[in-house]
Amino acid sequence: MTSLIHALALVFGTALYVYLFAVLSSQRRAGRPGRMLLALVASSGLWYLGWLSVFYLRLALGPGDSALITAVAVLAHAGGWASWPAGIAVAWFAWREGEVPFYWSLLAAGAISGIASGIWTLGSLQIVLATLPVPLVIIFFLYRDQIFGLLLPRSALLAAALGGGAALYVLAVPLAAALVESSFGTVPEGVQSLLLLAGVITFLPLYNAVLAYEERRQAGHREWVRGIARDAAGLFDWQHRARFFEQRTAAHLKLKSVRIALEGAVEPGSFTHRWPLESEGRTWGWLLIDATPRRRLDDDAQLLESLAQEIAHSLSTLRLLDDKLGLERELVRQEHLASLGKVAAAVAHEIRNPLSAIRSITQVMLEDEEISSVHERDLRYILSETERLASSVKQLLGYSKPVEALETDVDVSALVESAMAALQHQAAGMQLRLALQAEPGWHLPRSNPDLLSQVVLNLVLNALQSAPPGSEVTVELGGRGPDLLFTVTDQGPGIPPEMHERIFEPFFTTKAKGTGLGLSIVRKAVHHLHGTVLVESPTGESGGARFLVTLPGAERAL
Repeated sequence: MTSLIHALALVFGTALYVYLFAVLSSQRRAGRPGRMLLALVASSGLWYLGWLSVFYLRLALGPGDSALITAVAVLAHAGGWASWPAGIAVAWFAWREGEVPFYWSLLAAGAISGIASGIWTLGSLQIVLATLPVPLVIIFFLYRDQIFGLLLPRSALLAAALGGGAALYVLAVPLAAALVESSFGTVPEGVQSLLLLAGVITFLPLYNAVLAYEERRQAGHREWVRGIARDAAGLFDWQHRARFFEQRTAAHLKLKSVRIALEGAVEPGSFTHRWPLESEGRTWGWLLIDATPRRRLDDDAQLLESLAQEIAHSLSTLRLLDDKLGLERELVRQEHLASLGKVAAAVAHEIRNPLSAIRSITQVMLEDEEISSVHERDLRYILSETERLASSVKQLLGYSKPVEALETDVDVSALVESAMAALQHQAAGMQLRLALQAEPGWHLPRSNPDLLSQVVLNLVLNALQSAPPGSEVTVELGGRGPDLLFTVTDQGPGIPPEMHERIFEPFFTTKAKGTGLGLSIVRKAVHHLHGTVLVESPTGESGGARFLVTLPGAERAL
């Protein structure tokens, strides 16, 4: 019985080291610590293989040490002595790399082996059993912590367990048969046949149980993916939905960080793995994972691939839904604006004629010396107010007027400089400074000068009306990549964040006087110019607002 246990222990240890050598020799990621661990595995495996060979040679050649047995024993001794410096080096690397649990476990396993070597004969059953903890410790930490950046995949571990168990059983059958024969005098061939049959009967249910376990594990992964998709379906903002996927994935797989970068915006170098988010033949973005310090995700690759597909489908569906709702909202807004335009045009036409009559009568009365000597102040007030109303009516008509499809080359730099020169007098009358910082030579090859003038004049007038006396309004014009950037900055009270979108609505105003159409006209004009207009406020501690207009397709003549 002791011989059987001895043989099985040698076979088991040799198989462990051969398996570890095969796993480690195929990985080149860990550098010197990994190579030193491979040296430890090779030397220790040589020790086991040598003593296993000695054991079977003695069975075959009988008692006594022949020259062959002596040579193999010397080879085993060499492997054993070489394993000690390799083991010390691995322990030192483990301490230096912060693998503290592995360090202490390896020291403990080495201490057991060293103590046993000082008590029993080399190659004995006691020493073989005492040295088995070392490969088991290495396998455990390779699988759990991927020490030194090395990996022991789950599939390889299961395959090794099944294959190694079957091999050990087959090897133990002849020894067990011989033991039964010596004890009970039975025929060894019959005992071997019964033992092999028992092994087959036992192995098949075990194999099926392992397959069932893996199937349950995969089913659990699929259910988790479906569950996270169901939970995310209740979030209708795509950014919130993306953050939800990131947080749940990082927590479930215990990853350092997870990021979903839509529309191909990948941050190179900051993530260790990435999976494409593909749906309906389009790549929507990337699932980025930082698995440092050591995970390689080989076991979870299939799960993450399925998750990436589910995320792509979920986010693409939400994006398409957002686009559809956005188009519907835009159509409703356009219909609303068209209705407002019609009403504004009708009201403007109704006001324009009597307003012209009032202004004409007032001017005639001012020319009459007798009347003007008594009522000049009132008449001039009436005239200024009619001019203000006439300007508002003109703005109403301009808003309701269809935009002409006029495309011509526009010198934007010259247009802005001309508009600023025209407004300098008005700014001075309001005790304001109007500063211009415009790069010369900017052109828009296919644009509409009337729309550009509306944008410039309305934004600058809006800033002048918002700025306090003694302050400065800054107008800037320059390039931003292939686009042209026009900004107007004032030092007024600023615009609350909740009103950043409302200020562009028709007839919305925060001023005591005005139609509330200036910024609405700006947005309409910028839209027809295929650009964008944004507002930033506050721009400083005391408030202020900055309007940024971006126009594509600009060129600069140098």
